[in-house]
Amino acid sequence: MRQRRPLLAGLALVVTLLVGVGCTTPEEQVDKALKNSGIELDGLGKSVPASFPKDQVALPALRLETAVGTGGQYVFRYTSPDPAADVAAYEQALRSSGFTIDQTFDHLADPASGGNVGFIATGPRWSVTVSAFAKGAVDGLYMGVVVAPVSG
Repeated sequence: MRQRRPLLAGLALVVTLLVGVGCTTPEEQVDKALKNSGIELDGLGKSVPASFPKDQVALPALRLETAVGTGGQYVFRYTSPDPAADVAAYEQALRSSGFTIDQTFDHLADPASGGNVGFIATGPRWSVTVSAFAKGAVDGLYMGVVVAPVSG
């Protein structure tokens, strides 16, 4: 009987741990661990972080590939089938919501200069940096968006 007690206690501990852990998915566990470290990667980066100010900053109407939030800043990567048109549409969406466009660039025709097109926009509380890239040797067509609080 003595040998069974440690075995039963160990089995009870394993069952308790499995039942406790079984209440959440591995994805939820990773999300929680990252949030505790100051990194927001909801849905393992496949959804917009819950803390993102959706009511203050419009996002592109494109397919989200990855998203991460950390230190009050957010970084997104979207599939961009037509970089020039996608950037123009997003620029217009931000203008319509009160953002001003501070800088634009278009290097799509010149891969040596980056092969990208984009802009920097500023709103009352947020700055948005956008760059969409033409198809490269490794990556396909995509748009990167960085949203950061306006300093000052």
